[in-house]
Amino acid sequence: MRSPIILILGKPRTGKDAIIRALHIRYKIRHVHFLNLVQEEVKSGTIIGHIIEDSLMAGGSLVPRVVALELLKQYICKEMYTSSGFILEGFPRNLQQARDFEEYVAPISLILYLHLPPYWAKQRIQLDLPGQGFPDIEGEALVWRNLKFDQRTEYLLRYYDDRILWLNGLRPSMRVYVEIMDAVDQLFEKVGIKSPSRLD
Repeated sequence: MRSPIILILGKPRTGKDAIIRALHIRYKIRHVHFLNLVQEEVKSGTIIGHIIEDSLMAGGSLVPRVVALELLKQYICKEMYTSSGFILEGFPRNLQQARDFEEYVAPISLILYLHLPPYWAKQRIQLDLPGQGFPDIEGEALVWRNLKFDQRTEYLLRYYDDRILWLNGLRPSMRVYVEIMDAVDQLFEKVGIKSPSRLD
C-alpha cells in the first residue's frame, strides 16, 4: 500500500485532536476514528453494521475482531485513492489487534506517541470536567483509567519499537508539531509521495 498509515497514541488532553487536524490540513491525511467508523456503519444499515449491532445487543462490549478488521480494511481500500495517507485513532488498542491489523489490513508505518505523566494527565482531565456534563473523575477511578491505558500501551510500544516517534506532551505545541512534520515528511519521501514542504 502506497498510502502510509500512522497510529496516534496518547491519553486524553495530550493534543491528539489538534495534531490530527494539522496533519489533515497539511498532508490531506484521512482521520480514521474507529468508534466513529463503527457508529456510522451501524447507522448506514450495511451487513457489517447489522452484525455489529447484533453483537452489541447480545451483550458484547467489543466489536468482533474479524468484523473490526474487515470494516477498517474496506474503509481504507475505498478511501486510499483520494487520500495521501491515514491516521488511526482507537484501533489497535492491544497487542493482538496490532498483529491482526498488520496481517489482515496493512502495516503501520509510524506511531505518534504523546507521552504525559500521570499527574499532568489527571490535571488536564479535571480542568476539562467542570461545566462539560461529565462526573468528576477522581481518586481510584482516575488512577485505574491511567493504569489501564499504560498497560495496554506498553505492549503496543514494545511491538512497534522501531517505528515510534516519542513526543513529550508537556512541550510547547509548536515544537511538537515541528517534530511530527519532520517525521511525516521523511515518511512521505520514503514511500514516494511529495510532502507540501518538498513540492516544486
